[in-house]
Amino acid sequence: MDALRLRTLPLSISGSIVAAGIAQSQRAFSWGIFILILLTASFLQILSNMANDYGDFSKGTDNENRVGPARALQRGEITARELLIAMCVVCAMCMVAGLTLVIVSLGVKALLVAGIFILLGAGCILAAIKYTVGKKAYGYVGLGEVFVFLFFGLVSITGGLFLYTGHFYALSLLPGAAIGLLSSGVLNLNNMRDVENDKISGKNTLASHMSIRSGKIYQSVLILLAMLCFGLYQKLTDSTQMWYLISVICLLNVYSTMEVKERSGFDKYLKVLSLSTFAIAILFSVIINL
Repeated sequence: MDALRLRTLPLSISGSIVAAGIAQSQRAFSWGIFILILLTASFLQILSNMANDYGDFSKGTDNENRVGPARALQRGEITARELLIAMCVVCAMCMVAGLTLVIVSLGVKALLVAGIFILLGAGCILAAIKYTVGKKAYGYVGLGEVFVFLFFGLVSITGGLFLYTGHFYALSLLPGAAIGLLSSGVLNLNNMRDVENDKISGKNTLASHMSIRSGKIYQSVLILLAMLCFGLYQKLTDSTQMWYLISVICLLNVYSTMEVKERSGFDKYLKVLSLSTFAIAILFSVIINL
């Protein structure tokens, strides 16, 4: 079960919750679509976690020098072959859930649009695997935050909302960007914690090019920009009730980040920002429907 890293699911479904909240504000919410989106997002996250374990272990990045918790392959609780088989099973489950979602939402008549979403789903699966797996893993060349921003944020919310409503809603790009920025912040905290070991292992992240001070400033900018995007959406849609709650959560995360003195100190704030993002997603969805 450790290889699944179920603790990461709150972050991965935050975008799904925001998309559902916006859909409800437009009277387009559907429980069936919501459940299928949650299942698809969860399977994608689990697949990404397993691929991450496999890729980092095969490249030697997961070793005794790693600061975070030891992973399943590293501890010898599962073999690489067993993990690959499990990845194939989860990948199949993800495809079934995603295909069912597209058919239920768009119907077989909307073949062109459905085809685009099927290709988008395939891209999500590929992105989940290629983060650390393969010779050209994008997580090893400093592109991790870019893909997290796109798939956890923009695709999750704007694409998810399209499945509810059948049309593109430009303003959804703002909360999409906000969740993408916060999710990128979670990844950045992870990378700032692991900089020294990543450098030795040849993992080239954005954090590996920054000092601890620069990394904290970059982290703070990500969170503050997310706060701005949420606030701007609420202002443009006249849903500014309790806007300060989201701002307070964001500012507390900025404060805690700036207080860290050593890289190992970033580890405990990974869960804090992940759960904060989940809480913000719920708060935002409630606020825009008041």
